[in-house]
Amino acid sequence: MRHLRILRMCEYINQKEHVSFEDLQREFNVSINTVRRDTAQLIADGKVNKIYGGVCAKERSASSVTYNQRAVANVIAKDYICSIVAKLIKNGDTVFIDSGTTIRNIFKFLKHKRNITIITHNVHIVCDAMDYDNINIFALGGLLNRKTASVIGNSFFHTMEPFNINKAFLCASGISSNGKVSNPIISEMGIKQQAIKRSITNYLLVDSSKFGEVSLNNFANAREFDYIITEKAPPQEYIDFFENNGINCIYSLSDLEDNKWNYSSNY
Repeated sequence: MRHLRILRMCEYINQKEHVSFEDLQREFNVSINTVRRDTAQLIADGKVNKIYGGVCAKERSASSVTYNQRAVANVIAKDYICSIVAKLIKNGDTVFIDSGTTIRNIFKFLKHKRNITIITHNVHIVCDAMDYDNINIFALGGLLNRKTASVIGNSFFHTMEPFNINKAFLCASGISSNGKVSNPIISEMGIKQQAIKRSITNYLLVDSSKFGEVSLNNFANAREFDYIITEKAPPQEYIDFFENNGINCIYSLSDLEDNKWNYSSNY
């Protein structure tokens, strides 16, 4: 219970940017001493900063950066990852795509595919699909989250049940060297975990800037993914972790510098 409250408190602080202890007391209906203990933990973990009478979000916290700001970061790497994803999607596939910006430009690589069904809560994916009548879209319903350009809610637990998902493509804000995969938005944890559970094959899409980053909550471990796709080789400690844990990763078919490292043709 306390762990979940601290996670929600951190997300609330990042959304508001600056909050007093009294604001947190009212929002979470706990004592001021509980607020001080919880925020002290967040400060110790490096999640937020202390200010006079309260706390503030870390500068450039991932949860405070808008979708459009994230969409224009590392665009070459993201397009490269999209081109790999397009090779993995076969005619007739039913796939899940989450709200990450890494896969935002996937459609330009899918224009020659046929009978593809995409299940998503990503608003931009739904809108972009209007120009591609070769792609069927099933849009999951819920409340609009403008920062992530996605819809969130509990309905997806039931609406995803009828689907046999061939492949799930999930993005993350960070991946640590011990395999923890994290994201700043707690409300999206459930749908990511549900997609992993219901898909036959799971792919984690992370550009190289995400290695070594740690976000608010861990929604998965690298062991839960069949493949990890990025645009160039991660640091050696990650490669060692993947190999030591038997994670079947292609990482990248070849990186942006045309180095065919850890190449796998069995994707």
